[in-house]
Amino acid sequence: MNCTLPQDRLQDYLDGALTTLEAAAVETHLRECERCRADLASYRQLGARARALPDTLLPERDLWPGVDGGMVPRRTGVSPWLLAAAAIALMALSSAATMLWMRRNIPAPDSLSALQVRYTAATAELVRRVAEEEKRLSPATRAIVQRNLQIIDAAIRESEDALAKDPANRGLELMLRTRYQQRLDLLQQVRRFAEES
Repeated sequence: MNCTLPQDRLQDYLDGALTTLEAAAVETHLRECERCRADLASYRQLGARARALPDTLLPERDLWPGVDGGMVPRRTGVSPWLLAAAAIALMALSSAATMLWMRRNIPAPDSLSALQVRYTAATAELVRRVAEEEKRLSPATRAIVQRNLQIIDAAIRESEDALAKDPANRGLELMLRTRYQQRLDLLQQVRRFAEES
């Protein structure tokens, strides 16, 4: 007879993890299948042997002295001052590379006006959608959203004012771009949250 009972089913039966109906089906199968009865007996024997094993095994002697004795500090022959100088040089090179990368990857100031146009359009659309969905939010949640928007809007105004005074400052432009993105992200999160409520 070809047995079609999965072997993990026998283990589940042995562990008591089957429903009453499933267990009855396995018992019916066991009456007819000699191989599964033998496997079940083997699993029971294996479980009994595993339960007889001790919970912990301690070594016959203390092993730490042998480990500790083998841990001898290695001398590299390199002066600690030379290592410190190499670390400082590595930090300086890393900082210089980061500055060069940032200067190349910050968009030029003339693209800021195009970004502001896209930001204004996206914000208007999101504000309209949020206003439609806002009724689903609790008054406390609406108050938190309004407070967060006010904080971000104040930061945007400060960044715009600072950039107007120093239009060549790429750091200020990057901050303004970040504030725009924060406002868009907050509006999108509020819209998603309102739709799920």
